[in-house]
Amino acid sequence: MPVGTSPQTTVEFLTERGFVIGKSLPFARPGQALAWSPDDLAAIERVFADMAEAIDALPRPSTPLPARGERRGEARCRPQPSSGSAMKRTSP
Repeated sequence: MPVGTSPQTTVEFLTERGFVIGKSLPFARPGQALAWSPDDLAAIERVFADMAEAIDALPRPSTPLPARGERRGEARCRPQPSSGSAMKRTSP
């Protein structure tokens, strides 16, 4: 985020909103960071390489990640539907 390139990136505007110039947000998780540099190829490549190194250094989860579309704790096997209909029509 280059500072001073627009009205929304002035030092005053950013500090009034809680940003500390040159620092990431306090709630940023590991592997998340603000880049305080221009959006040019050299800066993007440098920040990307730094972030890849930071991500590679993170501890790996001890349990495998859930399969796509599943949430943690859900069983990987789904019960098979029964041969009959779950809902049977009844006469009034």
